[in-house]
Amino acid sequence: MSGTSVHIPLKLLMGFVDEADQRLSILKKLLLQLDITQDCSDGLNAIKRDLSALRDNAAFFGLAHTRKMAIRIERLLKGATDGKYVFSQAHLNLTSSCLEYMRDMLSNIRMGKSECENKDGFQRLLEKLSSAARGEARADAPLWSSVLERLEEIKDALQPKIGKRSMTDAIARELCKSVENVIEDCRRLATSVAASQNS
Repeated sequence: MSGTSVHIPLKLLMGFVDEADQRLSILKKLLLQLDITQDCSDGLNAIKRDLSALRDNAAFFGLAHTRKMAIRIERLLKGATDGKYVFSQAHLNLTSSCLEYMRDMLSNIRMGKSECENKDGFQRLLEKLSSAARGEARADAPLWSSVLERLEEIKDALQPKIGKRSMTDAIARELCKSVENVIEDCRRLATSVAASQNS
């Protein structure tokens, strides 16, 4: 259920699930109270801090899906607070949906089910979060999202091989660099296509 390799008492896990569910409910209310027509960086930072704490605790309990979604939401909020893009109504709606999805996953655990019962729906939300966090004009573009997600997975898989006998450092670094270049090219092309469609 929790997916951990160490034994965690059920009472302790359920305590975290209840606390996290309450926290997510509060965060969703705070999110919906934001005035996105004004600078809402303080509110976004507060939500991000709470998500960071929840993410760390989820990792302790082995809740990989909850942790992963929290990370993606944090990235989306960070992009807005860093000035990469303006936090829009679309961003707010997406964040709200993801917070509710996290509550659903916690409910699954409470009922003794697998943390993530709908892996396809989970993956679609992750792709939308990643696309939105990159500042793309169309957060629902599945092709670009899937291509970039796959490339980033390849890069992440290559990096641990640096220093291993199975692959020389030079080859591993060169492959990582090539993948990074392709990712940047795809992002620029996606932005160009989106701009031409909106013009």
